[in-house]
Formats: sequence, structure tokens, C-alpha cells
Amino acid sequence: GTLTVAAAFVTLTANSGTETYDGTEKTVTGFTSSVNGLAFPGVNASGSGTDAGTYDVTFMGVTLNATTDESGDYVVTNIVDGTLTINPAEATVTADNKTKTYRESDPELTATVTGLIGSDAITYSLNRATGDNVGTYAITPMGEAAQGNYTVNYVPGTFTISQKGLTITAPNQTITYGETPNNDVT
Repeated sequence: GTLTVAAAFVTLTANSGTETYDGTEKTVTGFTSSVNGLAFPGVNASGSGTDAGTYDVTFMGVTLNATTDESGDYVVTNIVDGTLTINPAEATVTADNKTKTYRESDPELTATVTGLIGSDAITYSLNRATGDNVGTYAITPMGEAAQGNYTVNYVPGTFTISQKGLTITAPNQTITYGETPNNDVT
């Protein structure tokens, strides 16, 4: 008779990875075998991405039930793709504190944005709590919490209206002895 020894089955699993967005391309390469120590010439797995999101890490050079390790003892019967995950970076919008004196015009509302990379931008608006009397009012930055490559945190500021100085000057008067002074003050 004849003894035929068939190749054993093996599964290849592409590597996965997690990165944080920084404006540069991220890449995951390589794979593992369900049997340690095997080499598969011409087989590779890779996946790349730049923006926040999920990217497939896929195989190249594999034909199921035909590709073998370099010894020929194992045949690839299954492949499992991997995943490259690029998480959003953190950005912060902090409303700048503002002040004015009672009855003056409001200054322009501004904010400081930190955490952005390169020339990236995010969209936000600033709103001041209503009120015109002396006191402190909130300045609230608003926008979407997730904006493309960023998770955005919003930090409120304060708008302070201070008292307006008031000067009262009594007018000089000249009276003759025995007359009643004019007590009207304007």
C-alpha cells in the first residue's frame, strides 16, 4: 500500500493595533500562526491609516488550501484579518475670561484651543449668559464632542461686569450773609 501524509491545517491571524491620531500615517504589519515557529515566505499582512477610524489589516500572498509553510508540512486553511484602530486625539476649547464696566459695550468673546495638530481646526461657538447688571455671568463654549480626528472638551469662562465709578461734585456757591444757600446738586 501507500502511506500519504497530508499537510496539517494552520490558521494565520493578522496583527491588530491601536494608535492615537497625531496627523501621521499609522501602520500595522505582520501576523501569527496557530502553530508557533512556522515561516510563510511571500505572505504578509498590513493595514494603514491616518485619520481617526478603523482600518482592516489584510493578507497578501495567501491562497487558502494552497499556501504552505516553507517545509510544506502545513497548509493555510483559514485567515483572520486584523484591525488598526486610530483613536481621536483630545482637544480643549477654554472660554477666555472677559470683563467690562457697567454700561460699556461687551468685548468680543474669545477662546483658547489646545491639542490641535498642525493646521487642523474644529468648530465651536461661544455664548454669554444674559444680563447687564453688575455681577458674574458664564461664558459657555459649545460644539460637537466628537469632531473628526478629535474628542473635544469644553471649559466655560466668566464674564464679569464691574461697577462704574461715579463722581459727584458739589458746585461752588457764593452767598451773602443771611441768604439761603441753593442745595440743589446736579
